[in-house]
Amino acid sequence: MQAAIFDQFHYVALGHLHEPQVIARDGVRYSGSLCKYSFSEVSHRKSFSLVELAADGAVSIEEIPISYKRDARIVRGTFAEILKGDALNREDYILAEITDTGAIIDAMGQLRAVYPNILQMRRVNIESLIDPQNAISVNLRQSPRDLFGDFLKYVTNKEPEDAHLKAFDAAMHQRAEESAKGGISE
Repeated sequence: MQAAIFDQFHYVALGHLHEPQVIARDGVRYSGSLCKYSFSEVSHRKSFSLVELAADGAVSIEEIPISYKRDARIVRGTFAEILKGDALNREDYILAEITDTGAIIDAMGQLRAVYPNILQMRRVNIESLIDPQNAISVNLRQSPRDLFGDFLKYVTNKEPEDAHLKAFDAAMHQRAEESAKGGISE
């Protein structure tokens, strides 16, 4: 859109985009939305505009910031760091970005005990590894142990430790014993 089409107007309100924006001059602008509708808007300063138009066409715009009982925030760190909480409002709407690569039992439940309004969590170091563009190819002729080792290396970006492989071997041995006793059907 060419902003020049608004030259004959003293003030033009263009509806809203999610962040206030001035187009060409201060009298042609988007107001911005009043609330943060996604975590991509965490850094946005929400406001409403008080616009005064003088008889001579002069425009005065005052942006009045909006404060909320609950803000939208992203907290990032290890699971233990995030569970400690921080000095900011624990009642905020939270996206927790967890940097751990190990297993976490009932992560959302534990986070909700600290942040009752948590909306989302991400395992950032794991999600960044699981990219369809970088998917590993699976050789079905490999042993289950080798498949497990390859998967673990793919997810953690490290060679599997002996303890991991021994735990896998023990689980497979237990499964084989239960299957032989009729406890697990194939």
